[in-house]
Amino acid sequence: MNKNGIVLMEVMLSIVLFAILGLVCLDNYISNIALLSKIKQEMNCFVLAQQEIFLYQTDPQNFTAEGSFDDTYSNYSYQTSTEDITMSDSPLSNMSESTLSDTTLSDTTISDTSMIENLHIVLLNISGENSSLTVPIGVKKLKVSPKTNE
Repeated sequence: MNKNGIVLMEVMLSIVLFAILGLVCLDNYISNIALLSKIKQEMNCFVLAQQEIFLYQTDPQNFTAEGSFDDTYSNYSYQTSTEDITMSDSPLSNMSESTLSDTTLSDTTISDTSMIENLHIVLLNISGENSSLTVPIGVKKLKVSPKTNE
């Protein structure tokens, strides 16, 4: 710095430093906006899944297998599917058929037995925008057979 004021070179250097810092901040800002958008989409899927799980639990006979949501969530849709699986040493084997009828997985208790379970699971898939979520919403015991030692 000379006696008359700031030299042009000092001004240019400070502008370059502020520009570099600005670019770093802008990159972080853009990354955070993209991350927040993804989190918002996943939270929307979660909230919509909770809504559909409630509808399934209250009236499973009249639950529609697929559909879309109101204007607020018009980009989202849901679809149910079923899957039959066989599990060994299942925590569900000590429950009665009436207890398992249209229950959710969170309602089950854990017990230790050596049985093979054939289960019918209802899966709910919520999809929309750039995210999707698949959750089990119901399980039924189809058949119980003792485990064979081979």
